[in-house]
Amino acid sequence: MLRIQTSRRVLRLLDPAGRTLAEIAADHVSAGPADGAAATSWDEIEAELVTGDPKLLKAIDTRLRKAGARPAARLAHSRTPESSSARPVAPPSGRGGVAVSQARM
Repeated sequence: MLRIQTSRRVLRLLDPAGRTLAEIAADHVSAGPADGAAATSWDEIEAELVTGDPKLLKAIDTRLRKAGARPAARLAHSRTPESSSARPVAPPSGRGGVAVSQARM
């Protein structure tokens, strides 16, 4: 049995009228055996357009990459404690998005 714990922070990018243009979610995920043995942890960041222009999503992606984020190599939240590489993150359905993951052991 595995224990998975996720802590999420969400930042909403607003226009001057207060409408949400995009959301950026930052997750810290840890997973390991339920008995408390050594766990693995990693961080994932996902940006999703709400009402913003697709150029905003590209700008978010550029800024995240300049800050050190990198595309994941496999699907988000499907990483197992036994694996050692980050996974590519599928963009959120419907509205378009970009997601990155940073592995941390």
